[in-house]
Amino acid sequence: MNNKKGFAKLFNFIFEKKDRALVAPVSVFSDNDNVLWITDRALHELVAVKKNKIINISRIFKNENILSSPIGLCVFPDNTVLFTDSDNGKVYFFNNKTNTSGVFNKNDTLIRPAGIAYSVLTEEVFVSEAGAHRISVFDKNGKLLRIIGQRGNADGEFNFPGFIWIDDSGVIYIVDALNFRVQIFDKNGKFVKSFGKHGDGTGSFACPKGIASDTFGNIYVVDALFNVVQIFDRNGRFLYAFGKKGQDKGEFWMPTGIFIDSDNNIYVADSYNSRVQVFQLISKEKYEN
Repeated sequence: MNNKKGFAKLFNFIFEKKDRALVAPVSVFSDNDNVLWITDRALHELVAVKKNKIINISRIFKNENILSSPIGLCVFPDNTVLFTDSDNGKVYFFNNKTNTSGVFNKNDTLIRPAGIAYSVLTEEVFVSEAGAHRISVFDKNGKLLRIIGQRGNADGEFNFPGFIWIDDSGVIYIVDALNFRVQIFDKNGKFVKSFGKHGDGTGSFACPKGIASDTFGNIYVVDALFNVVQIFDRNGRFLYAFGKKGQDKGEFWMPTGIFIDSDNNIYVADSYNSRVQVFQLISKEKYEN
């Protein structure tokens, strides 16, 4: 996949964190205290980074040794971290300030949970169940409220749903991985539209993973096989792509999760390179062709 000429000028590389502490980072999320949380599937751990330094590498449930495959990640406004464990069928919570942790979905076993996102507007948690081809919606206390979708390729149906992103207006973006598309829902979970198709050209998907949006409403989708981040406008029209396969700065090897903060800092979990790369959008204008 070719990047659009001149796109790199919109970005400044900030830092990469390559350390033995990271082996296969999957998801990344920055909380209100500027702590960067990372799930690492190979380490079976939740990792925290502050001011570019590892401050906590903790197998949080090490006494019970129950973490198996941590994948998706989100953070409540009070900095409680939620993350999915695909193999265990659970969502766990952890609060570093209160030193509390446990199972979020105590009464409901999920089938290969993957993506997770929290809506500040509705105070609901959305979890993709890749093995059940649906989205489970919980209140902030872990009570199951409703189910969205079933297996299929029609609007609002899924084929191995993955990462989820919810923007500040409550719009829900879901990577429908094996339908090779992104589905968009309103804050109440009603289908709005979708975009994307299977292919090897710009705007197409081969292995879509993480998803996020910037303050301009542009949508970023990581593709692990293309080793790029593709950017679309709010209507799903392809704009740009950045990255290529490699180990240098700005290059990726099987990237997965992505997070964008309110300052348009872009965090990408560069999984097979065992690092998180961070970029900054320095253009203050919306993308233009």
